[in-house]
Amino acid sequence: MNEYTLELSFSGLCLFTFHGDRKKPDEVNVLFLASEGCHEGHQNQSASDLHTPRLTFSPQDLEEASVPYDLFPDLDGRQLAILRLPDLPMEIVAPSRSELLACWRDEDRYNDLPKSPPTDSDETWLDWIPSLRLVNPETPIPTEEVPWLGLRPVVIPRLRLTKGDLSAAFFLRDRNNDYVFWEFKASESDEAIDYQAMAGIIRLEIHGIPVEESVEIVADDGKFEVSLRPRRYPDGTVADRVRASFTNLVSVDPRFPPNVLEHFIHFYDLVEFGGRRPKLRVPYARSAPITSGTTYCPVSTHGGTSTGRCKE
Repeated sequence: MNEYTLELSFSGLCLFTFHGDRKKPDEVNVLFLASEGCHEGHQNQSASDLHTPRLTFSPQDLEEASVPYDLFPDLDGRQLAILRLPDLPMEIVAPSRSELLACWRDEDRYNDLPKSPPTDSDETWLDWIPSLRLVNPETPIPTEEVPWLGLRPVVIPRLRLTKGDLSAAFFLRDRNNDYVFWEFKASESDEAIDYQAMAGIIRLEIHGIPVEESVEIVADDGKFEVSLRPRRYPDGTVADRVRASFTNLVSVDPRFPPNVLEHFIHFYDLVEFGGRRPKLRVPYARSAPITSGTTYCPVSTHGGTSTGRCKE
């Protein structure tokens, strides 16, 4: 085995902006909504609104880090390393020839988005990640300005993606093992404008990296750098995959029940509505999810989506 794959997962207040072609974008930027500047002027701002962007990885895959990190055990007792991301632009430097590809649905086959994945293999569609304009259609149409696409530019961590395969993953199910449907409405008593099953994370896989080469996550100032490389086992073999995760979750327990994803309000802290700010909608679960809301904090997208709506 001469090559390995870097697998990254993203969850929490991570907003993906897609520039260029829908399925072969020129670049994708991940905006980590976390800083005070991002929440400035928000009427519901409090300590429980603050999110902390972090990178988590196995210390066995770490080649070098220019910043300190903490260690903690996972549920299996293995150590994980965790560090906070800087309020700077970052990028992934990976010696791979892979293109940047985004897994959206086949619009020739599905002009409108079904309410849930037709088959298990269709769970990878990025359409299951609710876009800003799907949840709140009042959101202005994305522009061509990179990386913000018309959103309000602020000083927050952001990560530029130019290689790899992007897909969706992680659906909540109810006690009958059916998909949990999420309604988009401003309050529990309001009428929903739409509903659908919803994926919780976006996954990036960069294939074809030579085992003798490391992958670097670096900031523009050159002071933040993390190098990852697959671990080597005692028998001399090398792991075929390096896994890490980017999260942007609340620093304290959320105030809201798990069937209401109130964190979605903060995706609109970057949106200039061009008039009076509307009463924002968030996802409400139709049935009780098995998984606690503290472990389910889906990301969102801006740009790259089609005009097709969900269908009955």
